[in-house]
Amino acid sequence: MKSPLRLAWLAAILLIGSLLSGCIDSTFSRGLFEGYVVGQTQEQVIDKVGKPTSEEKSGDAMKWVYKKKTFDPDSMNAVDAITTIVFQPDPATKKLAVSVQFS
Repeated sequence: MKSPLRLAWLAAILLIGSLLSGCIDSTFSRGLFEGYVVGQTQEQVIDKVGKPTSEEKSGDAMKWVYKKKTFDPDSMNAVDAITTIVFQPDPATKKLAVSVQFS
């Protein structure tokens, strides 16, 4: 039989661990990330993968930059330093994600 004090410590450790895990940003495989964002609006992208680290405007295009958000399963899960989503104007919506660049 386990002591009540030991069970209380175990419960506290599990609670702290679960709270901390909610504070960690998610990372995505390249394929999953690309599947989530290509063809989506900016609002849909935020819902799926979160807000970008920074934004860059280039003519009609908008680029969203994420840092350490994706990994490459073909390179032993090496984390990409930068992932860029390119948005282009779309007649039906404001802008749609048309491509993703990994570096």
